[in-house]
Parts: sequence; C-alpha cells; structure tokens
Amino acid sequence: MPNEPFAGVKVLDFTWGLAGPLTTKYLADYGATVIRVESPARPCGTRVSPPYKDNIPGVDRAGYFAFFNPNKYSLSLNLNHP
Repeated sequence: MPNEPFAGVKVLDFTWGLAGPLTTKYLADYGATVIRVESPARPCGTRVSPPYKDNIPGVDRAGYFAFFNPNKYSLSLNLNHP
C-alpha cells in the first residue's frame, strides 16, 4: 500500500472475538506490524466458527479467521507455562 500511516507501529494482538481482530486487521492493513498472540487452550472464536473451507471444520479452515487476520504475524503461547 503506497500510503501506510501506521508504518513503524508495532502492536501485540491479544484480542478475542470480532471487534478486536477487526481493529487490528485495519491497523495491519495500514502498515502496522501486528503480532497475534493466542493460547492453544482457548483459540479465538473466529477460528472455530463456520464457514469452513470445503465445509470441513478445523481451526485452520475457518473463513472468518482468514478474513480477520491477513497481514499479521502469529504466535501461539501457553500462558500457564510461558
């Protein structure tokens, strides 16, 4: 994108649900470096909600997760034993 007003901004994304992932999606779309942090024990609701690719459920197959998380880095972290 030629005009990236958030270039150089770094964001840790601990959000869950819809509003947080959508907000950090916009930040990433406009140049921020967004690192999504998730717990394997409690994946984001967008990971486990349909629609799924080819109607086959799975945490890496959800359409909403793909829509809300482009342009982001991702990290899975066990917060009980970091």
